[in-house]
Amino acid sequence: MEGKTKRKEMNVYLFQPQYAVEIRDEPTYWIPYSAGCLWSYVTQFPEIANNFSLQDIIFRREPINDLVSRINEPTICGFSCYVWNEKYCLEVAKHIKAKWPACVIVFGGPNVSKRYLNYEFVDSIILAEGEQSFHALLMQIYNNQQITPIFEPVRLQELDFPSPYTQGIFDSIIEQH
Repeated sequence: MEGKTKRKEMNVYLFQPQYAVEIRDEPTYWIPYSAGCLWSYVTQFPEIANNFSLQDIIFRREPINDLVSRINEPTICGFSCYVWNEKYCLEVAKHIKAKWPACVIVFGGPNVSKRYLNYEFVDSIILAEGEQSFHALLMQIYNNQQITPIFEPVRLQELDFPSPYTQGIFDSIIEQH
């Protein structure tokens, strides 16, 4: 392998933050299923599995400064945006981009529209299902290509994807919480 340098592993953070739901006087959170589905889909491709590392799925709202201080050299931060977490996600993304300007910030989810590109800290948006578009975006990063600003809706025809449950994506979340 003389003359070849090993690529630096690229850090991925996925965000699907939510409010706690009180059950029996205990704060409880839903599993961040959308984020887990994205990650389990893209890791079936060797270029992604061997070069990108999921550092965390952020599923709880926490103070933004505390959250940003836990993040380590993000290559890409993906936000699954809903009406209940839009403002929080935008604020987190703004802080991340200010600290790591090279980090690719991508928004997807049911609340996302082309207006998100009006935020100077958002690099790309994914409209409709995100699995194939997120894979395409990661491949652009992997190949040092220009980032596509808008991934237009493409309806998925084949839904036989790996499950985040069987892939162990949620194991540490369940174990820790």
